[in-house]
Amino acid sequence: MSGAELSRLAADVGLDVVGAARAEPYAETERHIRERRARGLFADMRFTMARPEVSCHPEALLEGARTVVSAALCYFAPGPEPGPNEGCLPRYAWRDAYAELRQRLDDLGRLLGGSYRVLVDENQHVDREGAARGHGVLVRAGHHERAEAAHLLLEQAHRVLEHVRAQRVAAHQLAEIGAGVGLGHALRAHLEEFHGDTAAS
Repeated sequence: MSGAELSRLAADVGLDVVGAARAEPYAETERHIRERRARGLFADMRFTMARPEVSCHPEALLEGARTVVSAALCYFAPGPEPGPNEGCLPRYAWRDAYAELRQRLDDLGRLLGGSYRVLVDENQHVDREGAARGHGVLVRAGHHERAEAAHLLLEQAHRVLEHVRAQRVAAHQLAEIGAGVGLGHALRAHLEEFHGDTAAS
């Protein structure tokens, strides 16, 4: 399966961005998590940092996993400006976008065939690393060593995702988009940190 074919299937189920990468250990990310935890930088936060021996190993999240299929779904929606004495509710809280993303990844998994597991904002998987490598979350398994995927863990015995790569949006480009919808410098700072953490991947 080509990258174009994967993108077409993703578009058919309503996903905005899709990519794929091998289901293999996130060795550098695991090392960073352990080092930062030892330095006390996470305080009492757990999330994906609690068990890096699990969250940094997508290959172990589904038996026979070979590919992580990552996808993104834009939750931006136009809305009126707040009136006098009215507050602003962030757009991500306007609807359950996670539920939509899970459903669409499930739809994609069924189209691709074989066994799969959908992971959306789950502590068992460092989604940021999966997204950086493949570019939401589905993991596949397969009998071919070259089978690849991202965020949707899949099992596929007869088809192979070969050399599926996604175009990355540079941090400064995404920050400019964020500024256009009112996210400002906070997003830029976060993306610059993210870019630095994942540059070696």
